[in-house]
Amino acid sequence: MDTTALSFSNRPVLSVILPAYNAQHYIREAIDSILDQSFQNFELIVSDDGSSDQTRSIIESYDDPRIVVSHNNKNIGKTETVNRLFGMVKGEFLTIHDADDFSNRERFKKQIDFLKSNPEYGVCGTGFKTITEKGEEFDKVLMNQTDQEIRENIDKHSQIHGPTAVVRTRLIDPKLRIYRAYFENNYEDIDFVYRILSISKAYNLREYLYYYRILPNSLCRKKITIKNRNLYKIVLHLTHQRNQKGIDDLMENNLYELNAKFQKITNHYHLDPSLINREAAAYYMYWNLKDKAIIESIKAIYKKPLLGKNYRTLIYCLRKFFT
Repeated sequence: MDTTALSFSNRPVLSVILPAYNAQHYIREAIDSILDQSFQNFELIVSDDGSSDQTRSIIESYDDPRIVVSHNNKNIGKTETVNRLFGMVKGEFLTIHDADDFSNRERFKKQIDFLKSNPEYGVCGTGFKTITEKGEEFDKVLMNQTDQEIRENIDKHSQIHGPTAVVRTRLIDPKLRIYRAYFENNYEDIDFVYRILSISKAYNLREYLYYYRILPNSLCRKKITIKNRNLYKIVLHLTHQRNQKGIDDLMENNLYELNAKFQKITNHYHLDPSLINREAAAYYMYWNLKDKAIIESIKAIYKKPLLGKNYRTLIYCLRKFFT
């Protein structure tokens, strides 16, 4: 155990926010992975968001001075829960941990060591492994490492896996919300991290230190819509705005301009209504949700029965399903 174990008369080095909703099958593994970290100078701020299962009772079964419990009286959603819990944060650094995931025992130590040794960096992420509901590994991802690599590739796809990020608390604008409601439980964590990236440097450790569980009914996978399929483009748009003028449309509450930008980005979906279903099929296949991919392929054919690529998508999904 780290000899700098937390004395609650002092400020913790790290604050861990853990919002939980109907996570009874996974919350204990998440909490245990945090409490068992080799780095011990942290506070764990955990909240049950009005669950209808045993999540709250599992949380309350712990008796540990590092845990700060603050439940919601009713379900208010992850975005509002994280924003509320941020008001309780005391740590020099912050990470937001998902209730159905878990962390490698050395994760916090390695990220804090990096940030302590490199004060010019405001964000440190890690690689991650994707796991099934039962905890079986089916993929692993290492992100681009250096600040230069991250910025050079940022227009291609997300460069920091949100739940792995540890950020410097002092870089968070207290006048702004951690998660912005516009993103509706999709890319809200990337939007948050990229706001730090706009004013500081970022780095990803080339190690698999986080286990990301893929659940068919998780918030971001319940339904694929045109909006959530294109939110990363909006995150990028806002990021480029901040880089150019220090402020973005959401900071200025300029929803008219932002909605106009979104309409421009998504106009091609009106020309082919089945496109969103093909994209959803590809998305579900990537995350190993093959049954959902087949359903979306069938929906695409229903919308555009004369479009050959819809049949090719279905054939591909069926082939993968039976192999």
